[in-house]
Amino acid sequence: MRIRVNPDLCQGHNRCKALAPELFELDEIGNAAAGWPLTGTVADQAGLEAALPAIRAGAGPVFHSIKVKAEDLPLAMPPKDGAFLKDRFRLALLGRA
Repeated sequence: MRIRVNPDLCQGHNRCKALAPELFELDEIGNAAAGWPLTGTVADQAGLEAALPAIRAGAGPVFHSIKVKAEDLPLAMPPKDGAFLKDRFRLALLGRA
């Protein structure tokens, strides 16, 4: 039997562990791990650096959920000057004459 836990849908109630304890294990924060010998969650750069040795040296399958923070980065809008765009395009195509 193959079981995969979807961490996005898991609400952390551990009913799966209560119903089938032989199929599920809990990670260090109490989430179901579905029999993975080594699991974890990484939320920042320091956590990633701490988890990398265990990930690289882990025997058998290793699962770590790495959370990436979405940031609103400033947008760089292209110039709207037609002559500048034309000259830049020609320079890219033909090079310096």
